[in-house]
This record gives sequence, C-alpha cells and structure tokens, in this order.
Amino acid sequence: MFEVENESVKAEEGELRWPERKGGKEPAETRIKVIPVVASCAMDELPLPPTVGDNQLLVPCGGRPHKDCCERVVINVSGLRFETQVKTLRQFPNTLLGDPQRRVRYYDPLRNEYFFDRNRPCFDSILYYYQSGGRLRRPANIPLDVFLEELKFYELGDETLTKFRDDEGFIKEEEQPMPDREFLKQVWLLFEHPESSQAARIVAIISVMVILISIVIFCLETLPEFRDDRDVSLPRTISIK
Repeated sequence: MFEVENESVKAEEGELRWPERKGGKEPAETRIKVIPVVASCAMDELPLPPTVGDNQLLVPCGGRPHKDCCERVVINVSGLRFETQVKTLRQFPNTLLGDPQRRVRYYDPLRNEYFFDRNRPCFDSILYYYQSGGRLRRPANIPLDVFLEELKFYELGDETLTKFRDDEGFIKEEEQPMPDREFLKQVWLLFEHPESSQAARIVAIISVMVILISIVIFCLETLPEFRDDRDVSLPRTISIK
C-alpha cells in the first residue's frame, strides 16, 4: 500500500494502477511499471542468521555458524588470561573445557570470562592439548604429581592419562588373573586385596601386628637381660670325686 494525497494506491504484480477519483471525472487509466529494487551488499547475499536455543544470533562463517567457528573464549587462570576459539575446545567435548555445561560453573558474567584458580604454567600444556588435537607435553619445570592433578581436574580422560604415563616411563603393573572358582576367588581377595572388604582389612591389620610383634621379640633377645649365655649344645660335665 502507498498513500498518495490521502488516497490509497494498489500495486499489483508488474504494474501500479490509479483508482477512480471521487466526485470527478474518471481520468484516463494510468499504469506505471513497477520495477523491484534490491539492495545489494555482501551481507544481503548471505542467508538470515540462524538462532540457537539460548536466543543468540549466529552469523554464518565459511559454511558454519559464526558461534561455532569464530567465537572467542577468554580463560583466566589465576590472573593469567588465555584466549582461544570455541571450535578449538569443542574438539574434545568430553572434557571440562570442551563441554559448555561443565565449564559454565566457572563463568564470570561480570568479566565475561571463565576463571580457574589453578596452576598457570600447567595450563599452557592443557591449552596446547586442544590446539594440537591431542598432543600432551609436560613442562620441564612442573613436577609430575602436580601435572597429573591438573590433568584430572580438567577431565582429559583416562585414555589421555594412560598415554601420558606411558610417555613418562611409568611401569604398568600387570593384572594377575583371578581364580575361576568363587571360593578361591574370595580367599584370594581376603589375603591379597585389603581394600576388597572389611574382613580383608582386618586380616591385613592382624598380619601387620604379627610382623611387628615378631620384630620386637627378635630385638629383645639381643639384650643381655634376656640373653642366655649358656651353650646348650655342649654336654654337661659331671665331676666324680
């Protein structure tokens, strides 16, 4: 609809027709060709930005949504800020940083960043794990136990921890086969695995106490007060007068 001198003008496809004037002679029908005008620019050639569940607009970027492709994330580790892309973290969705539902617990809305009160030098290797697609390297100045704690905190997974231990030269303990019979299996667990049950813990405590008592007795036998100097191996001599 167009308004021309307080009178409506109807536009049909391909033409514009003037209606009959009120109280006057009917003018000659005038038709004006309607030519559609389309503003062309780089952004108009792209489809409309899609939306996601959180009502955030996404701008397509190289065939993928902008949020998945180019959105950046700021990670603050004890005051040291790191910046990376969302697509880098989403390579490993089962980890703490790769899962948005897990890392949202550490989000600071005032600063628009994720804050972790963790070891800063270790995070260089953690972030490189995402950037390199799974390669993990421990910094030379970081103790092994500290680095392992960081790997467990960021939930890189058991497979990554096992591979890291192998690279560091950990000796893998061979699992001893368990007996097939249930009775023998329970006896094995009772004497070899104290953590398997309460009874196994009691047996382990009794074993330790017996060992300690034996050590104390051996030490007391070395004292002169408890030592018998007589040689019982020689026969006693009887004197006859």
